[in-house]
Parts: sequence; C-alpha cells; structure tokens
Amino acid sequence: MEFSPELYVLKLFLFPELYKKYNGFLRHGFVRDNSKLLGSVFQSVGTFYDTYPEESLKPSDLQVWYLSLYPALPKAEKDLLAKLCENLGKIEVNLDIAEEYIKAHIQQAKATELALAALEVSQGKGSYDKLRKLATELEVPDEATKDEFITDDLGQLLDQTFRTPGLRWRLKTLNQMLGSLRKGDFGFIFKRPETGGTTLLASETTHMATQASGPILWINNEEQGSKVKLRCYEAYFGQPLKNLVKDWQFYTKEYSSKMGGKIRLFDKAYIHRKDVDRLCQAEKPSLIIFDQIDKIKGFDADRNDLELKATYQWARELAKEYGPVIGVCQAGATAENKQWLSMDDVDSSKTAKQGEADWMLGIGKLHKEGMENVRYFSVVKNKLIGDEDTKEEMRHGKSPVIIIPQIARFADYSNG
Repeated sequence: MEFSPELYVLKLFLFPELYKKYNGFLRHGFVRDNSKLLGSVFQSVGTFYDTYPEESLKPSDLQVWYLSLYPALPKAEKDLLAKLCENLGKIEVNLDIAEEYIKAHIQQAKATELALAALEVSQGKGSYDKLRKLATELEVPDEATKDEFITDDLGQLLDQTFRTPGLRWRLKTLNQMLGSLRKGDFGFIFKRPETGGTTLLASETTHMATQASGPILWINNEEQGSKVKLRCYEAYFGQPLKNLVKDWQFYTKEYSSKMGGKIRLFDKAYIHRKDVDRLCQAEKPSLIIFDQIDKIKGFDADRNDLELKATYQWARELAKEYGPVIGVCQAGATAENKQWLSMDDVDSSKTAKQGEADWMLGIGKLHKEGMENVRYFSVVKNKLIGDEDTKEEMRHGKSPVIIIPQIARFADYSNG
C-alpha cells in the first residue's frame, strides 16, 4: 500500500453503507494515538453521518465539513488536513476487497500493541503472559470483519448467556433478583430525588470495576463530579470520609493500585450524545453508567416522550456494541413517600422508556421516623437471563434494603 491502511479505511468510510458496516472494527484509540488529526477526522465522519445518514462524501467535501466543525483550526493543522484530503483523493479502493483494508488496519494495530508490550517486558514492567497472548492474536481471522449470525449450538448459547457470569452485583439481593449484567443488557433505575441513586451506583460500580476487563465509563451530569468520586472512594474501601482524610495518601495509592483507573468519570453539565459516542470509541468500556440519562442531549422529536424513546434506543445500541448500560432517571410525583414503585411511576413516560429496557428497578422511600435508612427495591421489568443463584420468585419481586450513606454503600436487609 502506498498510504497507511487507515487512509484506505477512511476512503471506504466516505460511503455511508461501508461506514455503517465497518466502523465497529476500526481501532479508534490506535488511530488517535498515531495521528490526533486523523483520529479527529474519523470522528468528524461519524458526526457527518449523524446529520446526513444517507449522503456520501468526497475528499473535498470532507475537508469543508471538518473546517465547519473546527473553524479556528491553526494554519499548520489546516495544511495537514489539506494534504490528508489530497492524498485521500489519490487513493483508489477496490470495494470487492474492502475487508482486506480493515484487516490490514487491525493487524497493524495489533502489531503496535505487541511491540509496546514487548518493550514493557524488556524493561521489567509488563506481563509476559499478556505478551504471549498478543502474539497469538496477531493474525486476524477472516471472521473478524464478517457479519456474524447467532449459533444454533445450545452449549455455546448457554456459555454466552448463562454459564459465564457477567458483572455481578455487590448486593446479594440484586444478584438474586437480576443476576449478572452482560453485553447487550440495558436497564435503568428510577427513584425520587434524595433517595440514594448515586450512592447505589458508587456501591455497585466499585464492586463491578474489580471484575470488568475494560474501563467503566460513568457519564455524570447530576451531582458534582468530585463529590461522586469521593463516594467511589468511600464505597470501595467501606470507610467514611473522615477516615479517608486521616490517611489520604495511603488511600490514594491503594485506590490507584487496585482500581487502575477503571472508573472513568466524565463530568459535564451539558452532555451531548456525540460526547458519549466519542468517549465510547476511545475507551471501549465494559460498562456504561448514565446519571441522569434523560438529560443527555442530541435527540430531536416532536414530543418529549418520543425524544426520550430515541435516547433509550441509543442506550440499548451502546449496550450491544460495548457492554451493559445502566441508566438512572427520576420517578414522578406519584412515587413520593411510596414504598413499592410501579412502572407507572417512571417520570415523563408511560411506555416509551419502558419498552427499550431489559430491566427496571424502582427505589421507594417512606417518610417515616426510624425508617430513614431503609429503601425498597421493586423489579418492575426483567428480561435478563440471570445466574444459577438468581431466584425465580424474585425476578419481579420486592425487597427492602439498607442504605449506609456514611460509606456510600447499600446492604442486604438480612445483613442490615
């Protein structure tokens, strides 16, 4: 190839049907690490198709589009962009061998990862087992870029959906009610304000982070981000803030060592779906958290319920592409001072949100003296497979739990 595989792939992506087919195979992090501009150009192509899903692009159109997104681009980068688009115009791609371009890109990305891992091992920093695993994966199988159909093999189906645990909950109650969260699973928690939604996320996410193979992407547009991260510290160590303050250097080191940056908290008051798409492409998360999901921007519809439906459809698509998605949204006024919430208590929607979810968990709270730390879980929808310890009678069940706000954790009622 006269040019890099990525440039050939970019030429393919100027056709919307090929972009839709192959975008999921692009190693966005590798592209961005090697060329910030090229990584940004790939991202701009996705933005273009979000706006004009059926339109194709010419290299000159791409240049104009990119400059419309970044009008204040420095001259040096404008010159690089012009050269990139000029080279793009010189490339002739054979659509019959489109998969070969994708495979060449994946192979180059794997080879680079292998080289970096080998360097770490040579310096006594890396894992030899990881190096050996990368070496065995260097060859890209033909199936890597082909459409896959679901197997008829019952054993494989059971391995994929039941026998192999997904992300397990810290709470025994939730494992018995819902079971593991696996790739493709999308559900949401609904509750009234000041009920403990963020505390539940911190409690469960810090537990799931120790199981996840990739990072957890936490999209936060609710409470102040630094406060949320403090909750994560409290939940992970099971310690109140006053104890963390006394030896903050120790806890910082321990958290960094054990968590390894697994929880990637993105905190912004105004978050657009394009922000999330960009972060997902870069981070390849094993779990995605939205607190609050209804506030994500970038969905247009004539009515609010249809806009929310589009939001929840998009969240489901993220779950299928990356990993399970947990959203948090508000319950309506009907849920105030209510013990067991129902599907009708979901705010701003009677069917639009509910129809897209695999599972729904309502958190009730009573304004009653002596019950301040009791919460009431209601599973109002559950299409999850579960695990061996999931109880059939609890799949759509109800159960009280205990909130321990001082350490940002929930506890099973029987252990309360």
